[in-house]
Formats: sequence, structure tokens, C-alpha cells
Amino acid sequence: MDFSTFDRPFSLPFPYLEGALHYVTGAIDVLAVLILIIGMVRFTYWLVRSEAFTRDGDTRLERQNLARLELGRYILAALEVLIVADVIRTALTMQLQGLIFLGGLVIIRSAISWFLDREIEALEKDRKHDAPQ
Repeated sequence: MDFSTFDRPFSLPFPYLEGALHYVTGAIDVLAVLILIIGMVRFTYWLVRSEAFTRDGDTRLERQNLARLELGRYILAALEVLIVADVIRTALTMQLQGLIFLGGLVIIRSAISWFLDREIEALEKDRKHDAPQ
């Protein structure tokens, strides 16, 4: 079996869609970055607020954990959005190298998501107050 044919670019049935889909994947990447930035801004706000305005150590630690919990949710959302962009990008090229790269990315991002999800669950179990708003 000749595997060299898998390294050739795939042509979509509607070539004009290919250019548009590249813009779509770029927009999805930007959306993921915006999700991360929003999460970081909210995390920083709640971290500074807990440090500056909380005197009790236990309450401060709990508020910091709530901020971490929220940041973790934003990171998970951004990772999921990035996987969508990678799937579309790989579908456009349909090259074996791209599929292998996508597989590796999905494995790495899934592992990160799994560990973040476990940490979020642990923080939620310890939570006494409502999450920051």
C-alpha cells in the first residue's frame, strides 16, 4: 500500500469554501484567546480583591480557590474551542502529518482538561460560598 498519497493536500468540492474556512479557523483561534484573556482578567480581579480586602486567612484562601476554579473553567472552554479550530484546519489539509499532529494535540489537551477538571471538582467540594460574579 502506498502511503505517500496520504501526504497530498485534499481538495474540497467547493474550492471557494476553503479560503473562507481558513478565516473561520483564524476567528475561532482569536475567540479562544479572548476567552483566556477574559478568564485571566477575572482571575486577577478576584485575586487582588481577596488579597486587598480580606483579613481572615481562611476566607482569603477560599476566595483565591474560587478565583482559581473560575480560571480553570475559562481555560477548559478555551481548550475546547481550540480543538474545534484544529479539527477544521486538519480537515482542510487532509494530510497524514496534520492528522498525526491533531491527534497529539487532542491527547495533550485532553490530558490537561482531565487534570484541570479533577482540580475544579476538588475545589468545588471544598467551596463554602458562591463563586465570584
